[in-house]
Amino acid sequence: MPELQAKELVDVLNIKKENKETTPPNHYTEAGLIKLMEEQNLGTKSTRPVIIKKLRDRGYIQGTKSITATNIAIAVCSVLNKHCEVVTKPKLTAMIEEDMELVATGKKEKNEVVDKTRGLLKDIVKILVKERNDIATELRSATRNDMTLGNCVKCGKQLVIRISKNNKRFAACSGYPNCKNTFPLPQKGKLEATGKVCEVCGYPIIKIVTRKGSGVEVCLNHKCSKRIEQQKVYEAELMERQEAKEKKKMQFAKKDKEVTKKKQN
Repeated sequence: MPELQAKELVDVLNIKKENKETTPPNHYTEAGLIKLMEEQNLGTKSTRPVIIKKLRDRGYIQGTKSITATNIAIAVCSVLNKHCEVVTKPKLTAMIEEDMELVATGKKEKNEVVDKTRGLLKDIVKILVKERNDIATELRSATRNDMTLGNCVKCGKQLVIRISKNNKRFAACSGYPNCKNTFPLPQKGKLEATGKVCEVCGYPIIKIVTRKGSGVEVCLNHKCSKRIEQQKVYEAELMERQEAKEKKKMQFAKKDKEVTKKKQN
């Protein structure tokens, strides 16, 4: 670059205008979460995967390769940040775990740590009790969003997850009693709205997520021809896997029997 003097005029050769947007950070993977927990001194090497599993089982996170928080998880963090911020800070958990480690190594007395922790928890409970009405209202709103599966074809209102008297979940129109449209739901796995609509019957496509994190997308309408066909294919594949498993089991049993017979001879 040539040497320039103050107030010196230069020729403009080219003007380039670029339109750029800030890209959000990538979602965490399970390995990334474990690394972050380690950096924050949260949990131990053996308990960190267990903590992540509990978060998934309780519906706070979803996905495997790319983990995202559910609406209820975001709401819980938002509510606690607003009403009881100390609970959301890793410093609290890290401090308690550090004290427990000091007790284990004999550098601190157990009663001292218990009394200190009990005092902290009492203060937290007092705050939560005082703010419980606002907390409940905000959490109910978030839960309602997580329970929405899509729109009802009959009336256009939302189809939501309900729990029957027998503690069975099902999908029902939020327009009840004017609209009594209902659908049975799988009793296992987490249910997610996909925003997609079935090309055959027009009802929402939902995703059934297993504990392992994998999922399958099906039409909400159990009478839909596409879903019935999909169910047949699934049952055939399941039967094929079971037969293969049984065959493998028999092969192992036969091999064990031959080994035992050789040893006896």
